[in-house]
Amino acid sequence: TSRKELEKDRLTLQDAYDKRVLAVAEARADLARLERELDVPENLRTGIEVEKLKIDTRLAARRLELAEQAVVLQKKSQQLRLAAAERKVKELEQIVERIRGGLEKLRVTAERAGYVVLVPDWRGDKPKVGETVWRGRPILELADLSHMQVAAEVAEADAGYVEEGQQVEIRLDAAPDRLFKGRIRRLGRLFRTKSKDVPSKVFDAVIDIDNPDTELMRPGMAASLEILVPTPEPVIQVPEQAVRRSDDGAWVEVRRGGSRRSEQAPVTLGSRWQGKVVVDAGLEPGDLVRVPDDQG
Repeated sequence: TSRKELEKDRLTLQDAYDKRVLAVAEARADLARLERELDVPENLRTGIEVEKLKIDTRLAARRLELAEQAVVLQKKSQQLRLAAAERKVKELEQIVERIRGGLEKLRVTAERAGYVVLVPDWRGDKPKVGETVWRGRPILELADLSHMQVAAEVAEADAGYVEEGQQVEIRLDAAPDRLFKGRIRRLGRLFRTKSKDVPSKVFDAVIDIDNPDTELMRPGMAASLEILVPTPEPVIQVPEQAVRRSDDGAWVEVRRGGSRRSEQAPVTLGSRWQGKVVVDAGLEPGDLVRVPDDQG
């Protein structure tokens, strides 16, 4: 662009110079015409006509002199302006070369073939063109399609039924007839709000796809999941406040076989969930466990 502007200025200045040269030629021709008229014998003209011709000739000579000076000045001005413009263009070209060199240093070459995907930030927003990014923040990653995963969200209410290693059935929204298998690789340790518009609590899960289709699957595709929860074996649960503890271990107060009398039954405890505890040993189905009003 700078070179084009320079060439445009060069043509404009050359046109002005050519007009000055043309003015010199016209002034020289006018002077020559007047000089030829002065060569006519004076006895053929009146005195006033002769004096007028002499004055016009002197004026024409002066105009020629000024026109020639204007040509010289125009030439010098043209040379100075073009030289300044040339220096400016060279400076701009040097700046462009430095910028190109800097851009070349910013070029990142992928170490292998693959698909480049945008990495969302902690809010789930992907980087946009023109956005300022902080040092150390990943914005791109090269997806390895031979090993694909699904990033999923699990509702807080289902947290007790999900664990690492569970099998998952996966269906892509783009190909709902295809069924893929996978396993939960990692579960998030913290609950978070699903989004600004949906305030429900969720936690993250990462599922490895056992049989990825690299021709069909692409990073960013949406999918629906079904986590296969094994059917639990029947267990005995009691409220946590029903469990007492002593130096000999945990026990509960229980009535058995329709008896009205309560007895202390030592128990072996298992997992806890939402205020209840599994009793692995010490109770039988049908036992009535007393839940005291005051734990103390």
